[in-house]
Amino acid sequence: MSDQPKRETADTCEVFCNNEAKVQKLQHRIHEMEGISRIFKVLADDTRLKIVFALTLETE
Repeated sequence: MSDQPKRETADTCEVFCNNEAKVQKLQHRIHEMEGISRIFKVLADDTRLKIVFALTLETE
């Protein structure tokens, strides 16, 4: 047995695939996602997420 610690490897794909036609087709739509990260930051807080979830369960 070796005295060296076991090294963990990153779980990544070794194959790079770029479909230029798809990139060009969708690139102009990227701006539609602006501001979405703020929503995820707000929902990252457990209390806020529970409140939002509770609000979805009931109608007025």
